[in-house]
Amino acid sequence: MKQVEEYLADSIDYCDTKDANSAWNDLHARILSIAKKTLGISKGSKLKTDKDASWWSSEVKQALTEKISSFKKWQESKADLDKT
Repeated sequence: MKQVEEYLADSIDYCDTKDANSAWNDLHARILSIAKKTLGISKGSKLKTDKDASWWSSEVKQALTEKISSFKKWQESKADLDKT
């Protein structure tokens, strides 16, 4: 957090001379830049849900696969028995 504060403090000093939109755009770009440097960028998920599941355990991935399969089965049949 200290890195972020120091990095952004440098940009705040000269924001007084800019209009609000320019200052906001510059701050936005700086925040994204420090976030990418600090946190990195995820390559995404291979799941169909478009969510980053790289940290999920195999049990969670299996449960999600079963849930999606059950939901698709229910969508086709609309039966109460398939609703679980």
